[in-house]
Amino acid sequence: MCKIIGLLEKMKEVQQGYEKERKQLNVMLSKIDCDINLFYHNLEERSFNASEGYFIASDLQKLVRKRRVVKQEMFKLSALNSSLNIGELDKKLISAKKGLNKIRNDRKDNYSSNWNINLSDVKAEFLI
Repeated sequence: MCKIIGLLEKMKEVQQGYEKERKQLNVMLSKIDCDINLFYHNLEERSFNASEGYFIASDLQKLVRKRRVVKQEMFKLSALNSSLNIGELDKKLISAKKGLNKIRNDRKDNYSSNWNINLSDVKAEFLI
C-alpha cells in the first residue's frame, strides 16, 4: 500500500511542477509584454534613419521572438492540461488517498505486519 501512496505523491509532484512552470511562463510573458510596450513607447518619440531603423527592427524582432517562444510553451502546457485535466488532479489525488486509507482501515491490513514477506519479495520471485 505504501508504494501506491508513493505513486500518488509523485503524481502530486508532477502537478506542482506543472503549476510552477505555468506561473513562471506567465511571469516571463508579462515581463516581455512590458518590454515590448516600453519599446513601442520609446519608438513613438524617436526619429531615426534607415540604418538605425534596421537595428530598431532587429531589437523588436528579438523581443517578439522571445514572446513567441514563451507562448508556444504555454500552448503546450495548455494542451497537456486539456488532455490530463491537471487543474483537477489535486482533488482527484486527495480523493484517491482518502480511498486508500479507507481500504487500509477497512481491511485491517495490519494482520500481515509481522509476516516475513512483502510485495518486493514476491516481485523478485517473478523478476519484475
